[in-house]
Amino acid sequence: MEVQKQITDITKQAVQAVQKNGKLSRVVWIAAPTYNSGEYFHGPFELTVKDAPFLLYANDGKTRKMDMRALTFLQRFDAKYTLIDAKDFGLSSIAGPDVIDYFNPMVLTGVFRKYAEELAAARNHPLSKRRYMWKLEY
Repeated sequence: MEVQKQITDITKQAVQAVQKNGKLSRVVWIAAPTYNSGEYFHGPFELTVKDAPFLLYANDGKTRKMDMRALTFLQRFDAKYTLIDAKDFGLSSIAGPDVIDYFNPMVLTGVFRKYAEELAAARNHPLSKRRYMWKLEY
């Protein structure tokens, strides 16, 4: 599957459900706490119930096992999740296992940017819209 189609498929999901991510709190004004998969199992997993929205990034490296454990837990309790999986973008074909962890954030950040743009369009809330940031002293 080509990368553009994968990005398009992922961004279509943004229109269907409110997702959790720290950047979403800031730019699209969605209450969206952010946790890595390790922190998730230190308490926030208690928020996982049927239809609870989650956005899960899965790395293709050392944290993948924990990321997949979080995915399994979300599935077990029928959470409404969207998975953005670095493995789907073929990163391992150009980056070896010793360095792939350095490249995961670059790939996932690029995908998330497109995701946020589509979500902003669906909600009619431009990413540049701010209530306080750059408008007053804080």
